[in-house]
Amino acid sequence: MIKRHSSSPSHQLVVGKLEERLKNHLKTSIANMEPEMSDYLSTTAKVLRTVFVEMKLNIAYERHKDLLKLQTLNGLSMGHHHFERTSASRMADFLSQTMHNTLLKHLKDDNKNNALSIMVDESTDRSLHHYLVLLIVALENERPVTYFYRNILLRDDESAEGLMNAILECWDADGITDLMKKNLVGFASDGASVMTGRNNGLAKRFERFTDRNFLYAIHCMAHRLHLAIRRALNGVQSVTNLEEVLKILHNFYYGHGHKRKAHLRDFADEFGLKLREVNSVFETRWIASEYSSLFRLKDSWKTLYLDLESISRDNKHSPSMQERARNLQKNLINKNFLLLLIFLMDVLQVLAHWSQLLQTRNGLLVGQEEIRTGMMENLEILKTNDGTTMKVFLMIAKCGNDPCNSEERYRNSNPKYMSVKLIASTDKFSKLNEIRHTIIDRIKDEIENYFPEGNLKNFDILLPKKWPWERGLLFDFYGITEIIELAKLFKIVEDGNERQIHQLAQDWKQLTHQILKGEERCSMQTANPRDFWPYYLQKKNILWSEQMRKLIRTILVLPIGSADAERSFSIMNHIRTSRRSRLKPENLESLMRVRMNGPKDLDTFRARDYADLWYKAGHKRSDDPSGIKRRLLDDDDHADNVDEDGLRYKSSSDSTLF
Repeated sequence: MIKRHSSSPSHQLVVGKLEERLKNHLKTSIANMEPEMSDYLSTTAKVLRTVFVEMKLNIAYERHKDLLKLQTLNGLSMGHHHFERTSASRMADFLSQTMHNTLLKHLKDDNKNNALSIMVDESTDRSLHHYLVLLIVALENERPVTYFYRNILLRDDESAEGLMNAILECWDADGITDLMKKNLVGFASDGASVMTGRNNGLAKRFERFTDRNFLYAIHCMAHRLHLAIRRALNGVQSVTNLEEVLKILHNFYYGHGHKRKAHLRDFADEFGLKLREVNSVFETRWIASEYSSLFRLKDSWKTLYLDLESISRDNKHSPSMQERARNLQKNLINKNFLLLLIFLMDVLQVLAHWSQLLQTRNGLLVGQEEIRTGMMENLEILKTNDGTTMKVFLMIAKCGNDPCNSEERYRNSNPKYMSVKLIASTDKFSKLNEIRHTIIDRIKDEIENYFPEGNLKNFDILLPKKWPWERGLLFDFYGITEIIELAKLFKIVEDGNERQIHQLAQDWKQLTHQILKGEERCSMQTANPRDFWPYYLQKKNILWSEQMRKLIRTILVLPIGSADAERSFSIMNHIRTSRRSRLKPENLESLMRVRMNGPKDLDTFRARDYADLWYKAGHKRSDDPSGIKRRLLDDDDHADNVDEDGLRYKSSSDSTLF
């Protein structure tokens, strides 16, 4: 009976209707697949975003389950899986490796004929492991971008050959050795002999490694400027003595426990005085930090003077401490000391401006000669004219009942500063008028030694604000000589090949005339070269020759220093604290990569895209319905901190107040 029913007309009718309904359902499901997919991985995206934040904020993976639980308690669905520390670690590795693979794809796909530069530096972490950090500068949408590439753990061989072998091993593993051989044009380091040795330094070895046998090696310009200033100032005894006073003062308050520092702070609070923490001057600091040390001393001068006087008169302090306080007080009220301090602040302010520009990320060689020239002119002015800080100081300082207003009057009288009578002594600090020219001349000589005049002049031809925009005919000749010299330097044209040189000159004239006639000429005249050249490289109606495009791209990727490499080690030391001293080198590298290459803002992190890649790589979704029982405890957790249902933490005191 049942067998005959399957062939009956009524049964066939019902089956047909069911099949039709099933087809319609499938069509609807396929049409709505994309919106459903968005919800399908949304929970996984939330967990990955949480891991990304943990990496950015240096939160230990042991806290991962607590962050997910917090979000669950706040009403978010965080799924059933990936609550464990090991899951956070796997996701962190996945994010890092995905970012690394994205960089490699960019280098291989978008930079087949583009120039590349590298930054290298060495450092030691808190666990005394020695690392070589390697950054790559490449173009992204025709703009130079510095990428973290590797943080290589060095074993035994730290020679130039050993460093190069370590780098080549990474390039071989990533399949970019031939690419780097073809496109590597720039190399930046801190100037250590292992990096810049004349014959067998790392830069020289990479020069021989490239296809063109050429590499533009740069000793970090910010570091060079710092060395120049240190050498100049170390040759002036009064300046050396001033720095020594700062070191003794810092040690007096901060080198003997907390009591003296607390005494100073309480003293400032009691009398409503200004106080900034006094810094010492260290050889390794950047110029802006040296300026900050002097600024803090000047700003806290009255507070320090009065506190030292209080200590020197209070018999509850030891005689030796009272004597040290009196000696420091005498230095502070020495009018030559104070005037030298103010003068150095004006000098360092001029120098710090360039130093900070040299430390900016993705800085260009274009425009550095102009900045150098302006800085040298400003230093020359300080020989005979007072800077802003000096003018304000001489207005505050009293010579009799009136402001001093001039150095000469200050020097020839018994001035007061902030109602404190100053003393005159030349034992340690010469009169400023006797050493003013010497200080400026020594600084200028050292800058000339480290940055020879005209050494970067050709690069400034690419500075749009120097172009003769209002004199169109001059574009027929403007910059041709400099462009040819740059092309020869980077081996884009052969020296002596008249045909190539003539063609390049014509290409330059054609390019500048196109820019001159463009609608944007007015708005682009004062544009930063970092914005100017990428804009025109991407502009469709600008005709570029292959040689000219290659030259501009080469100049754009040349770094001005290795400050970014220094920053990467600061990040490394921030990550590898005493609480995370057991981080494996590969995990440390992952954290550094996400910190440096990952987006700065959380809302620009493409969590949904990473979740899609995570799932396609064969990983489980965070809300996968299989295996919903999750392990809340790590191996080192204690079972007696959990209720019988295994889901709720108890406090050790069983308190319900919190």
